[in-house]
This record gives sequence, structure tokens and C-alpha cells, in this order.
Amino acid sequence: MTKRRRSAASTDARDPEEEPLHSVTLPIKRRKKSVHAQDPAGIIQELYDTIRNYKTEDGRLLCEALIRVPKRRGAPEYYDVVTSPIDLLKIQQRLKMEEYDTVDQMATDVELMINNALAYYKKTSQEYKDACDLWRLFCATKHQYLEDEPSIDDVKFEEIEEKQEESGEVVMRSSEN
Repeated sequence: MTKRRRSAASTDARDPEEEPLHSVTLPIKRRKKSVHAQDPAGIIQELYDTIRNYKTEDGRLLCEALIRVPKRRGAPEYYDVVTSPIDLLKIQQRLKMEEYDTVDQMATDVELMINNALAYYKKTSQEYKDACDLWRLFCATKHQYLEDEPSIDDVKFEEIEEKQEESGEVVMRSSEN
């Protein structure tokens, strides 16, 4: 763990029982917030860079399973479960083509990507856990840059998990084949 992360973790006054098992430690950003407050494109790029480049403590990319959707030939069942496939490469393409005018537009695509992963992967799989952590990282980073109240997205994520558990409608599949 780097000194920055150690110092941030040691000064955290939260109750350890309240944190999820797979909590994400945000890297400390030392950027001028006034620049980003005026520039939604800058915030969108920073959000993308954060979720795309974040590494776990063991050096693994958190977004690895979400960089590219499974190929239709290799995992046809993915397309039975997921009706609107999207991955980080598609989000990056939209970013480069300047299709995102607001942070919320990007957040919608990230949320769709996370929901697709939650619908497809088994709850016990590393991919599922990584998707949960990536969503938490995205929401926390978004909150950090926008300096707003915690968004409804955080609550929505928990509700999605609860609805999936209660209804049993979503078939969780794994790409173990």
C-alpha cells in the first residue's frame, strides 16, 4: 500500500463494520476543483480515467472484466441475458467523439455497464464483486468532483441488488466455460 493510501486509510474514522467487504480506497486527487467545476468534459475524462486505471491492492485492474463485452461466438448466453451491451471501450469511444455533454449522460452508460455485469456474472464471482467496487469508485469519484450531496445512484445500486435477490428474475451466469 502506498503512503498516500495508508495515510488516507489510517485517518478514516468510519466504523469498519459499516464498510462492505470489497471497499474501494480512492486515490487522493490534488487538482484544482474550480477548473473541473467549469468544465464538464474535464470531469467526464477524469471519471473515465479513474475507473479505467484503478488498480486493486494486488495490482490488478478493477475494470478488467468490463473493458470489452464477451464475444458473441465465445459467450452467446451473454446476449440472452444482456439486451444492451456496453463496455469501457464503447464509453471511451463516445468520450472521444464528444457524445457526452453532461456527467449524467456518462453516468447512465456506466450504470448500464455495471448492471449488465451484475445480471450476467454470478454473485460469488470476482467479476461481480469488481463491478460492485467499480460502481462505488465511480460514485465516490463523481461526488468528489461535483462536490454535491451523495447521489441517488448510490441508493439505486443497493436497490438493484436487493430487487435481484428478492425477485430471482435475473439469471446469474458465469463465464467459467
